[in-house]
Amino acid sequence: MKKKTLFLIILGLLVVIAGGVFWWRQDQSEVRELNKKLPKGVRVVKSLFGKEYKVINEIDGYELKIPKEWGGIEGIEYSTFEKEEEIKSFLFLVASKKGEGFAGIELYRETSVDKNLELWAKKWAEEHEPFLITQIKREMVKIEKEKLGNLEAVEFKTKTGSVLSYFFQKNSKIYRLWGGAPDKSIREIILNGKW
Repeated sequence: MKKKTLFLIILGLLVVIAGGVFWWRQDQSEVRELNKKLPKGVRVVKSLFGKEYKVINEIDGYELKIPKEWGGIEGIEYSTFEKEEEIKSFLFLVASKKGEGFAGIELYRETSVDKNLELWAKKWAEEHEPFLITQIKREMVKIEKEKLGNLEAVEFKTKTGSVLSYFFQKNSKIYRLWGGAPDKSIREIILNGKW
């Protein structure tokens, strides 16, 4: 009788474990699909329980959480630029159908870093976004400094207050975050990231 009970308990545990592994594999299928397109060192991770997503970028040394209101990630692309003098890499995220928007994260080469982030951001705008400079001169876009957690950020804001770009510096690296997501999503990515 004891052997039969022990056998049934072991059998029940094996069924539960097998079912758990099957459920987990099914739940992670979208993440496996996203990771197929990414280089070694960049990957999307989904929590075991819940629906939290992270992007881990070991190539550039940062990690970020995807805002919950995005409902996950529908698309992700990563590019490096060997010959480009200034930009080192670019990560582009597209929110899932449940969420909203997209975001781009650019990392600039350390050699292009000026000690004054605000001056660096203005110079960047002059070289890359002449439209922004025109709008700044017309007072349609303002440049403001803000503290986001322990990071100093420079924002290019429209007159209505929505942010077009955030620049921030961590050690000798400069990042630019921009997107078609609500400002709070972009801020959340910055604040919850490990830069």
